[in-house]
Amino acid sequence: MTALSIVKHSDKTFVGRVARGFEFLGYRFDGESGLDGVDIAGATWHNHFARLEALVEGGADVERLAEYQKFWWRWVESGVDLNS
Repeated sequence: MTALSIVKHSDKTFVGRVARGFEFLGYRFDGESGLDGVDIAGATWHNHFARLEALVEGGADVERLAEYQKFWWRWVESGVDLNS
C-alpha cells in the first residue's frame, strides 16, 4: 500500500472478515446472507434524519422536503430491495 501512498483511515476502516458484515457507501452488507443481506446503514439513517431536521430548521417548505425525500428514496432503492 505504500507504493500507492494509500493510508487506512483509523476511524473509518476496519480490516476483518466479510462474514461479520460491513458498511460501504451508506449500505450495510450482512456477510452471512451474502448480497441478499443489503440494508441501509445505521449512520445513513442518522444522517438522513439530521438533514431533514436541518432543512426544517432552515425554513424549507413542504415542496423542498418532498424533493429531498424523493431523491433520497431513489438512492435507497437503487441499492436495497425494499420488498424482500
